[in-house]
Amino acid sequence: MIDLKNAPLEKRSNKEFVLLAVESDGFELKYASDKLKADKEVVLKAVANWSESLEYASDALKADKEVILKAIENDGFGGVENFAANELREDEDILAALREAYGDEDWSFEKITIAMRKAYANANKRNRICGINN
Repeated sequence: MIDLKNAPLEKRSNKEFVLLAVESDGFELKYASDKLKADKEVVLKAVANWSESLEYASDALKADKEVILKAIENDGFGGVENFAANELREDEDILAALREAYGDEDWSFEKITIAMRKAYANANKRNRICGINN
């Protein structure tokens, strides 16, 4: 795994180096240069690895439908729920992808949010009962 946090600025600004880092750990986007946080290819690689890395993307890419769809395709809803631009929350393509990933009911973004929070809470409760740390 490449550690961008401790890498020199020249490495955190090097697209090829950052692509390798976010491909193995999307969280590393946090330490990329602002320019690369606004680079669609870099952000797509990061959210393909970990949807929550959307937090560190530029505002423009948080509003990019392709980026949001890639985050949903990957592992879900967390990054989308918390960091996607508001204007995409009722987008039909986004809602269709969420419905496909989490059930085929005619849900709104808010209903999907509630369902995912309940599922996450239940999983955490089961893990605590079984002695599994998250």
